Formats: sequence, C-alpha cells, structure tokens
Amino acid sequence: MNSIYKIIFIALSIVIVIVTGVIISMNILKEEAIKSHLQVSKLHANTFSEQLSQTFNSLEHTVDNLSLILEKSHDKQVLDERLVDIIALNPYIRSINILDENQKILYSSNKQNIGFNVETNEYYPKPIFDKYILRFGTSQYGRDISQNDAHLIYLPVTKIVSTKKKDYIVLLVINIDNFMNRYTDNFSANLDHFDIVRIDGKLLFSTDKTYHLGETLEGKELYKESLEKGMASGVEHIKEKLYLVSYQLTEIYPLNIVIKLDYYKTLKDWEERKFIILLLLTILVFISILLVVIILIKHETSRNRESEYQKSQIQNQKKFKIIFEQNNFLAAILDIDGTIIEMNSIYRNFLKEDDSTIIGSKFYSLSCWENENKKWIEENIKEYRKDSYIEGEVVVKDKENKNHFIDLTITSIESNGNIELVIIGKDTTEDRLKEDRIKNAYTVFDNTNDGIVITNKDAQILDVNKAFTINTGYTLDEVKGKNPNILKSNRHDGNFYKKMWKSIEKNNFWYGEIINKQKNGSLYVELLTINRILNSDGKVKNYIGVFTNITKQKTQEKLLKDKEQILFQQSKMASMGEMLENIAHQWRQPLSVISTAASGMKMQKEFNILDEKVMDESLELIVSSTQHLSNTIDDFRNFFRPDKEKLEFSINDVIDKSLKIVSSKFKNRSINIIREFYDINVVGYENELVQVIMNILNNAKDALEQKELNERHILIKTYQDDKNAIITIQDSGGGIKIDIINKIFEPYFTTKHQAQGTGIGLYMSAEIVSKHMCGELDVKNTMLEHDGKHYVGACFTISIPFVLE
Repeated sequence: MNSIYKIIFIALSIVIVIVTGVIISMNILKEEAIKSHLQVSKLHANTFSEQLSQTFNSLEHTVDNLSLILEKSHDKQVLDERLVDIIALNPYIRSINILDENQKILYSSNKQNIGFNVETNEYYPKPIFDKYILRFGTSQYGRDISQNDAHLIYLPVTKIVSTKKKDYIVLLVINIDNFMNRYTDNFSANLDHFDIVRIDGKLLFSTDKTYHLGETLEGKELYKESLEKGMASGVEHIKEKLYLVSYQLTEIYPLNIVIKLDYYKTLKDWEERKFIILLLLTILVFISILLVVIILIKHETSRNRESEYQKSQIQNQKKFKIIFEQNNFLAAILDIDGTIIEMNSIYRNFLKEDDSTIIGSKFYSLSCWENENKKWIEENIKEYRKDSYIEGEVVVKDKENKNHFIDLTITSIESNGNIELVIIGKDTTEDRLKEDRIKNAYTVFDNTNDGIVITNKDAQILDVNKAFTINTGYTLDEVKGKNPNILKSNRHDGNFYKKMWKSIEKNNFWYGEIINKQKNGSLYVELLTINRILNSDGKVKNYIGVFTNITKQKTQEKLLKDKEQILFQQSKMASMGEMLENIAHQWRQPLSVISTAASGMKMQKEFNILDEKVMDESLELIVSSTQHLSNTIDDFRNFFRPDKEKLEFSINDVIDKSLKIVSSKFKNRSINIIREFYDINVVGYENELVQVIMNILNNAKDALEQKELNERHILIKTYQDDKNAIITIQDSGGGIKIDIINKIFEPYFTTKHQAQGTGIGLYMSAEIVSKHMCGELDVKNTMLEHDGKHYVGACFTISIPFVLE
C-alpha cells in the first residue's frame, strides 16, 4: 500500500511537476512565439523601408535628370512629351509637373494640371541648409492634381532642380495604390495593416480604413522610441485593439514604416495548440496514477522528441537569421553539390532568371557570374571541406547588366546530419566609388597649382598641399598646428583683417588679394579665398584657404601700366605738336587782318586822311579778330584740360569741336567734309573722344594728301544700336594696304617718315576707346559713295556704350 501511495504520490508529483513545467514552458514558448512574430514584423518593416528608400532614391535620380532636360529644351511640347516618356517607365508615378517660383505648374505629363497653383510650403522636411532635397506632402484623394476621385489617393512629392538660368520645382504625383499592391504581396498572411507616416506624425497612407489621411499619430511610446533609435517593436493597444507592432525609419527620407500584426490572429494557432495540450494534460492527470511507468516512458520519449524538435528549430532559426538578418544583399543556402535550396528575395530580384527557376538550379550556373568568377565559385563549391571559411571578391551583373562588386564568403552548417553551404555576399560597389572619389579628391588636392591650407575650428593648420609648400617655403611639419598668420606680412592694418573675418562670419567666405610673407622673408601677392565649413549643427568644423600666387602677374601689370603711361605721354606730346600747328593755321588769318587794319589806319593818319568812319570800321575789325583769337585759345585749352569725371555730352558736339580744331588744315587742302549725323548723347570722357576723332581725321588728311586726287572727301556718320553709339569716319584716299591693315593699331607702327609721325596716335586711340570707354575701334577698306560717284577708302568705326560702367 505504501508503495502504491508512494507510486501515487510519485505519480501525482510527476504530474504536478510536468503540468507546472509545461505551463511554464508554454508561457516561455508563447513569449518566444511573440518575439518570433515581432522579429518577422521587424523584417517586414526593414524590407519595406529598404524598398521604399530604393523607390524614392530612384525617383530622386529621375528628378535630378530633369535639370538636363530643362537645360537643353525650352519647347513646351517637347518637355511635356519627355515627361510622358518618363511616366511610361515609372508606373508608380501618375504625373510629373514642373512649377515656377510662384508654385504654378508650367509643364506636366498630364496637360490638365498645367496652370494649377500647388502650395508646397508645408511639405516636409523644411529645407534648412540644402533646398535641393526631396520633400513630402500629405496624401490626397484623387487620381491627380486636377482629377478628383474619392476611390483613389496620391502622395505629392517635390524637389527643386537647378539650371543655369533658374530653379524649378518638380512635383511628382505618386500612385499610392501601386505601392499598396506592390508591397502587400510580399507580406505574410498574418499582416493586418501597414502604415507610412512622416516623422512629424502625419499619416501619408494606411491599409487601415479607420485612419484618416493626414491625421497625426500622437502619444505612442513605441513611435517615440522609433524616432530616437531608428526602429522599435512590441505589443501595443491601437484604437482598442491589440497588435504586434514594428516601427522602422527609412535611412534617408523622413518616413516611418509601421507594420501591425493582429495579436490574437497571429497567436491563434498557438492558442489552439494550448487548448489541446491542456485537454491532454487533464486526461493525463486521471490516468497517470495507473500508468506511471507508461507515463514516465512516454515522458522520456516526448522529451527526446522535443529535444530533436528544438534542435531542428534552432537550425531553422539559424538559417533564417543568416538569410534575412545578417545580410542585406546576397544570401543563399546550397546543397553540398551547389544546388540552391533557399535564397533571399533581394538577391532573387537582382537576377535575370525567373524566380520560379532559381530554386533547384546550380548556384555557379546563374547568369550573374563572369567567366573567371564562375570558375572560382564552382571550384570552391565542388572542393569545399567541412567547417572551411572561404572569402573572396567577385563581380556580378544585375538584370540590367550593371556590374556590382561583392565581398563573398562561403561557409557551412549541419542540418539533420547533412552539410549545407551558406553563401553570404555584401555589395561594396558604393564603398569602392566613395574610396575612388576620396582618392581623386586627394590627387587634385596634392597636385593642383593653387595652394591649399586646411585648419580646424580654432584656425590651427591640419594639412597643406605641395603648391602651398612651393609658394611659401613651409612644409606641413613646419606649419602643422600653427595659425596661418605665420605668413602675415604686416602690409595690411588691423581694419583689413577685421573686414575679412566679418565677411567670413556673415557669408561663410572671403575673397580678395593679400600680401603675405614667405619663409625666407620675401613678400608675394596672392589671390585668396577662405571658406568656412559648418557641420550639421551649424557649428564651425574647418576653414579652407585656397590661393593663387599672382606676384608675377601684378609685376607684369605694373610694367604694362608704366609702358602705357609712357605711350600716353608721347601721344600727348605728338598731339601738342599737332595743336601748335593748328593754332598757327587758326591765328594766321586773324593776325593778318589785324596787321592790315592797323597799318591802314597808321598810313591814313600820316596823310591826314583818316576819317572817323574808317577808323571805327578798322577798330571793329581788329576787335572781331582778337575775339576770334581768344575763342581759338579757349578751344585748345579745353582740349588739353584732363577729364576727371564722366559727364553726359553730345556725340555731334564732339565731332564739331574736333573739326573746328583741324578746320584750317582741311580748308587749305581742299578736303570736303560730308556729315550724316544722328543726335546721340553718351556718358563718358568728352576730351578723350575729341583726341581719338582728331587722330583719325589727321590720318585721313595725310592719306588724302599722299595721292594726287581731284576730289578729296571725308564722310562722318553717327548712328546707334541697342546699347552703343557708333561713329564712322570714311575717306576717299584709296584705302589701306592689305598687308599692313592688321598692324596699324600696334604701337610705333607708321607708314610715314620719322619726321612726320611717331606711330602711337592710332595705338593710343584704340587704347582710349577700349580701356577708357569700354568700346571698340575697328578699320576696314570700303566704298564711299558721293554725288553718284564711288571712291575706295579706309573706314574707321568707333563703337562706345551709352553709359560707361
């Protein structure tokens, strides 16, 4: 009896222990099941986040490419057709719209949208440092901006693109239904709902019909945690319903992915099994006393089976983690002979092969492998030894035939006594491109002819390039950690540097000339640009100075300026000689008149025949002649007066003054002046233009004198175009020889004898017109027509802007 009681006691104890253990185990397994389902929801959220990021990244590239289209084509029809072509290649875009700065649609793939104004100021995120970012509005009901439809919704997305002339706003109307259909097909049957939320809490769209588009999610702890950590998951009450929820932020865009699994639906299978197990346990309690031994045997058998089941579960979980958790590109499980057992969806989508034909095919026979890579993979799979770990870099081609660099590893696991190969690959293409860009940037930094110095936020030198050492004499070791003021020459006062730093603080850069000192004490002039680099928080991170040594250039400019001054003085002296000759011609006749009148009065007085009337007429003639001499002196004095400021004057008045000064020479040589004037006013230096016109007139006079001509004409015309006043001076002197016409504006070039000219008149005229008047002086041989006759001669054209800058 004791033994029966003992057996009963043992049986009851065993039953109690078993029941207690099973209940505890069931609770543990339930927690594990919840964690497992949460892990699945996290994988869904992560997969959705990556696919969504790839989609919007592709959209962003499409928008950036529009800048080239806008740059090259301004034809509205062509632009609209190009936009329609892009729509055809991107089914998730309903329309592409180009907006001006007033947010009015200029061009659109949907012509009905053109002319609509779209308010984008509330789109998210707000641009702070970079306005060229993708911004998201809130989802709207309708097929498109101009097409209302209560059964359809769309998401407006904008980005600013830049052309050489202006910026445009590109507005993309995204087909939300396309996203729903595309992404929901990849989710498990237990998925209840998924949402996309902007990180400011605005709901963009949801498969949950109880939500309203644009409403704000508030008060959710998991949501707040996801904003801080990038992702969060757990059990959450949402609108009086219990869900297994995972939140996942996208890496680039301000979007939060929400995956919701119905708590009770997800755990339905578990609850059903739990009920069956409890029922069996109840039966077991009643029969366990009579069948203790059987129960113990069964328990032992069940324990062994459970152990094997747990092993199998662990192995399956290991496979699952390897394929979906440890890699975001290539992951596959193979038989020992290379046959594909499992492969993640990302890599299946990457391949050219149809998804249904991949499983069961040989891994090394896939179309993505190049010949050498295929051989390497095939050899390593066929010669693989247990527990080996093989690494290598291979190149694979995606379905668009683009190359990707992959770091590939081959290892193995044991499953049900069989060895299976695990293939893990990481796409390093972007890393390679980044490394190449860094190398290229360093090559430019170290080999450019401009000196570059980089400092930290405290203006302590971190790095310099070779050009810096060549120009300053200092090596990096000598200046590292020091302030760039070691180059200070003390040629600039403190106010100069105050203005420099004020510009840097206000505009984040400064540009100008500065005199610095080399290591050996020599001074040099540099054209310097200083840029202030800020971090994402708006705080100073670095200063970068880029300079060009312009010492030789400044020296050459000074030599050219000195040479030009000498030539200008020589030109003035030559002009003064011309003026003295003109004065002699102008004064000769009035002096002759005065002398004749005075001599006549003297003679008549000596013979006592001088009457009062004759004396008055002679005196009046003398006064008139002296007045003419005084006016002539004023004209020549005004000519030699330097112009100190720009004034408005008449082109016609300048030509009249020039002709008046040289008039006596032209009358004595029977030169006919023909005028075709148009009244034009300009702002500039009047006397300098007088000097230019006189030089050209004197050259025309000399050309006419050198040849025996019956008729000598000079035609002076004035007219204007949109921006310039134009003067042409054309003679009938036969023109300029072809072999010298391109040389006449060179300094010291002359066809005259040394006693007749220096050859700097036309050179200085060209310099005055181009440098002082911002215009052009040109010459060519043309045909002059006058009174029905035609004459060959030189034509000088002076073109000057109405207002000098």
